[in-house]
Amino acid sequence: ARWALLSAPPVPAITSTAMTATTTAASGTAHPLLTTVVPVAGSGERVFSGRISIDTHPWVADHVLLDTVVVPGTAFVEMVMKAGADLGCELLDELTLEAPLVVTGAAVATIQVSVEHAGPDGRCPVTVYSRPDDDPSAEWTRHAAGYVAPATAMAGPGAAALAELAAQSW
Repeated sequence: ARWALLSAPPVPAITSTAMTATTTAASGTAHPLLTTVVPVAGSGERVFSGRISIDTHPWVADHVLLDTVVVPGTAFVEMVMKAGADLGCELLDELTLEAPLVVTGAAVATIQVSVEHAGPDGRCPVTVYSRPDDDPSAEWTRHAAGYVAPATAMAGPGAAALAELAAQSW
């Protein structure tokens, strides 16, 4: 299934001539899970990051599988769609969940969502990783991988209906 986020305006691409001190430093994203975004020098890639725990996001405690608290799959969809929308890629073209993000007790996990440059097909690869916040030497666990694309890339019978909805005033 494809998902599209239509309400968020794209963030303009950062070019070497437009780069300023404020764009090179981490900046806020106004998102409950992804709180900063950093452009990766020389690559066009962006890394969105944040932290999650039961203390800061109590709703996570409601998602229990086999007596283990895990971040729900919809949170991964939300994070990837936010990162994509900030780069003008409002369409979640594909997302494969690879490993659960387990949240235990007072533990805090650092999350990173990486969005790479678009490939020849116009889609941007995206990955979601985490590691324990209190151990910067810990290995990163890859939780999800997929692709985001501009909403204009959507084709098929639903494209016309989606364009019509996007044109309406909400």
